[in-house]
Amino acid sequence: MFKFFLVKNFVDVWENIFHVILLNVFMMIVSLALVLAWFLQGFFSAGTFLTLVIYFAFVTVISGIIFTLLFAEGKNAAAASRSEGVSFGSFFKSLPSSFTDGIKAGLIFTLFFAVARYSIPYYIKSFSSTGNFVFLLLAAFIFWFIVVTVLSLQYLIPVMSLMNNSLLKSLKKSYILFFDNTLFSIGLFILNLISAALSVVTFGLAPGFCGIIFNSTNALKIRLYKYDWLEVNPQLSAKEKKDVPWNELLVKEKEILGSHPIKNALMPWKQR
Repeated sequence: MFKFFLVKNFVDVWENIFHVILLNVFMMIVSLALVLAWFLQGFFSAGTFLTLVIYFAFVTVISGIIFTLLFAEGKNAAAASRSEGVSFGSFFKSLPSSFTDGIKAGLIFTLFFAVARYSIPYYIKSFSSTGNFVFLLLAAFIFWFIVVTVLSLQYLIPVMSLMNNSLLKSLKKSYILFFDNTLFSIGLFILNLISAALSVVTFGLAPGFCGIIFNSTNALKIRLYKYDWLEVNPQLSAKEKKDVPWNELLVKEKEILGSHPIKNALMPWKQR
């Protein structure tokens, strides 16, 4: 199943490579502008508390705008996963409707960021000074909570775009998907890390932001077949539920994808 996921994902990205590159360029320009705005906030002369407020306000605004862009592109990634067309028009049309969720996601990100930034160093410092293992346990708990959150958030955009759920409901389902598909989620995270590394090599052109969204969207779309299968087979035992018949469930997807031998990997559209 994971091999098919990799092939499908490569094909979806490559067949929309010009869209991916151009939109990545647009996102990088916006991101650089936001980073510049972040550095400019250092010129503000303010007291400690006000500086902190400005700091987190900028984190919220920057992350909120970036999330808005990602949510808007999530609609295109969902269309690509269904073998439908993607377009810049669809992206820009989705921006206004994605703005509210983007700002909400920015606020949630700022909260997580603040917890990670201040709580872990505080508990570790407290453990070092007192030797109380409770502080160390608290630091470990928050650390692993952040790790699980990062792995779970891979599903946030796909859940919103494929299942049309609200932000908070999508966040809850993201955690559920992670715990129900832990090894798969770790594999997806490794793929996203590789995509990020390739993005550095290509100066962000590909896979970039868009390619990583395509990764997660295809991952969820394929994984949802398991839940459709479980829904029509409620009588299965816990052991039987682990033996998902992926070859049967992905027959239609494989027919849509067609044959893509390695020798034609650079021109996958010819195999449609």
